[in-house]
Amino acid sequence: MEIHELVKKIEGGMPPPFQDYRAMVTPSEVPLEFHPFVFIAMMATIVGKRAYVVAGTDKVYPNLWTLLIGESSVSRKSTAARPAQKLLDKVNPKLLLPDPGSLEGLYAAIRDAGGVGLQFHTELGALLGSLEKSYMGSMTESYCGLYDPQGAKLSRSFSQHKVELDTTAVSWLACTTQVGLNMHITADDNRITVGFLPRFNIVLGRTVAGFIPFRRPIEDEKQQILIKKLKLIDTKLGGNETMYTYNQGAVKMFSDWYMGHRRQVDEGIVTPTVGYFWVRTLEVVKKYALIFTVLSQKDVIDVESMAQAILVGEYFLYTSRQLIEKEIAPDRNEREMQKIMRCIERKSEHKRSKWVARRDILKDTHMIINTFDPFIKTLMERGDVEEQPTDKGAKNYKLVINKEGVVNR
Repeated sequence: MEIHELVKKIEGGMPPPFQDYRAMVTPSEVPLEFHPFVFIAMMATIVGKRAYVVAGTDKVYPNLWTLLIGESSVSRKSTAARPAQKLLDKVNPKLLLPDPGSLEGLYAAIRDAGGVGLQFHTELGALLGSLEKSYMGSMTESYCGLYDPQGAKLSRSFSQHKVELDTTAVSWLACTTQVGLNMHITADDNRITVGFLPRFNIVLGRTVAGFIPFRRPIEDEKQQILIKKLKLIDTKLGGNETMYTYNQGAVKMFSDWYMGHRRQVDEGIVTPTVGYFWVRTLEVVKKYALIFTVLSQKDVIDVESMAQAILVGEYFLYTSRQLIEKEIAPDRNEREMQKIMRCIERKSEHKRSKWVARRDILKDTHMIINTFDPFIKTLMERGDVEEQPTDKGAKNYKLVINKEGVVNR
């Protein structure tokens, strides 16, 4: 299934009132991938701590960290996020956390909002840059603690006083460009290995809807209808926390899907850096299943909600792998494998068969066979490259994933 088809399936299965939201924000030049995930980030904020599932002894709330990645200006990242901000302001202004400029200010704002809210960053790259400074060393761990405190109270002492939080379910909607990430992140960066960046669900803005010289104003009637529906959802959720459980079908569906992908991480079929993202994604699917269940007004997480959440999971497995393997260019081994793939792509561009001889790859990449063979073996195990032995003992190779990217897992 090609990636744009996967996004369409995700959109088609979104719970109400997504269609009202989409009708309100389109047409626009915003990449089509952004709409469903901005909407769910908004809904996760509204649900907050009022719905959870239990994992062992921990409460898992449906708060989400969502990262929109696209070219500056062209991909309209802020344009995509702004409607959600304005809608939250109409439903419950306290849910919009201010940009405090300090961890103390952020803790205070979250405390005042009851431990919930949406933090918005127009350029995550700038925050990553600040986190590189030595005196900001504890910030990364503090942010991670806000994501999944697992039902525990958080306490942090500052210069003047102590701030205590009675459990949190803080969501994050952030934007950045690929350049912004590359300036501040490498594959072995501790902000990946400690789980800060992998907590973000990566949304790549690739499919532009079209160019609109004059953007029409959002119709007030459509906006008012949606605000009314969102307020109704907020009211129905009430003030108490509700625990949700899974039916047997949902448990089996998730377990089968989880084990298949977790095995790829544990067996090293994906790189360790990609693995950090995948392990987080496998768990975040439960949060999406919970949100879909709440919005569909069901009492139990069933197969339908889990199937939709797994589609989302497949998308994030794809985007995180694209981000690491194609963009951030991690360790030396990964760079060498990318060099091989680029060589195959370049040499097969004008060939009907698309197969490229090993001798040509070795000549182009200046590799010897002993260096080349382990890399090509990993690429074949990952499903990125196919091998074609010839009658004379030579070997040819071609790419499995095309230029636009195909979900082949």
